[in-house]
Amino acid sequence: MVFDEKNTLSPLLIALWLMLACGLYISSIPFLGNIRIDAVALLIIFLGLYRPASLSLNLAFFAGLMQDLVALAPLGQHALGLTVVAFILHYLHDEARLLNRVMQWVLVLGCLILLKFLSSWITALSLGILPGLAAYGSALVTSLLWPLLLALALRQPRVRRPAS
Repeated sequence: MVFDEKNTLSPLLIALWLMLACGLYISSIPFLGNIRIDAVALLIIFLGLYRPASLSLNLAFFAGLMQDLVALAPLGQHALGLTVVAFILHYLHDEARLLNRVMQWVLVLGCLILLKFLSSWITALSLGILPGLAAYGSALVTSLLWPLLLALALRQPRVRRPAS
């Protein structure tokens, strides 16, 4: 799947998606207790894999700061994690797009677990609280939304390149 790199996403659309993702992050899921859907991380992962021209490390950092403010987390906790994930995805962009859907899901799950590990590490250092396994359950539940996000993305128009 190749998207047109010349037509990057508008900053207004990305800001709207980030606000909706932050709203989803602070809302609770009815039957899952403290497990939250990290839609901001899922959005950054999607932009890193399928819209690399629209994603920069600055966007990941400011999205993380916005998530820190909304979640009342220590300032920089999510910003550090999202910036590291965006950097890894920028480095692995070409290889990750060649993977099949199941292996992409494993990559997304790995990125979300890394994000939760960094978040747990910062929480333990700053507040002295060791998060439980519910944080990693949140990464698993969030990664289960990846196929839905890809199904929506596949409906976007593709670029047809002339055969040479």
